[in-house]
Amino acid sequence: MGKTTLIKELLKREKFSLINEPHHLIEAPNINNPHQWYLKKHLERQKLARQLMKNSKKVIMERSVLSNIAFDYAQRGKIIGENESLLKNLPELKQFPIIFLYAEKQFIKNAIQKLKDNSVKNIIVKNKKFYYNYVNFYKNILSEFVGNNVLCLDVAPNGKFLEPKELIKYLVKRINQFNNKEKVKEICAAVVLIHNNKVLLLHDKNWNHYVLPQGHREAGESLRQTAIREAKEETGYSDLKLIKKIKHYQYHYLKGDKIIYKNIHVYLVKILSLASQEKQLDKHENYINCFLGFNEAIKRARWPQDKELITISRDYSKK
Repeated sequence: MGKTTLIKELLKREKFSLINEPHHLIEAPNINNPHQWYLKKHLERQKLARQLMKNSKKVIMERSVLSNIAFDYAQRGKIIGENESLLKNLPELKQFPIIFLYAEKQFIKNAIQKLKDNSVKNIIVKNKKFYYNYVNFYKNILSEFVGNNVLCLDVAPNGKFLEPKELIKYLVKRINQFNNKEKVKEICAAVVLIHNNKVLLLHDKNWNHYVLPQGHREAGESLRQTAIREAKEETGYSDLKLIKKIKHYQYHYLKGDKIIYKNIHVYLVKILSLASQEKQLDKHENYINCFLGFNEAIKRARWPQDKELITISRDYSKK
């Protein structure tokens, strides 16, 4: 039982919106670079999935940009910078289960002979480490980026495909384990700080990325108080004026045996003067203040949500 059969079984049981996988042999048989074609298609499909979920739809994606990254990793044995950036900037990867169907090497070796794409077949057959690297990507490497929400299912434990009912039963069991994790709610405030038509981003030297100031609400605080306190602690600037609340969003991710549900309330704050005091950072925080023009800040911000928030702030500042 492969992924297509599994998806059909899932569609019988629940109302999902299915986003089918692309096929370059059918849609673009004469292209010179299938890898880049698939990458473009997968990113377009990811955008479609986001839109469907915003409209309260449940979505199944048959393959994703992960397929591209896994294939590349299987060939190289390492994650290149472009793929690392993709993994870091797809928030859905930490929010939803990823199902990886695999089988033992000999079973896969036999199945590969049926592939119609000879170029892909040759890559897999000639690279002795391809199978190990591909499986290792989903079982170990991916968890560094997305936590432990990758469900790895052996679809042929005895050398032949499981019956649909058996695999569905196993899958349901694993998803229930995922859903039964302890749920923890966190309330946070984030801040878009502006000064002289520029945005302050924190350059995280540990991870070499740019983020907005953000932190958890403490007992007895209002969200507005949290926003100002976090801005002062993480940037060192204390002469601040809160302009308005610009957005509220939420997401969840896995952390050990818990699911963290994070609610972020975002405020636009103006820095009135650059008189500064010592920052009050946690041990793991290593931030440098960076003032950037709106467009450059949108370009550098790590998270899609931060890019959107900076865009909202830019448009508001033009009024």
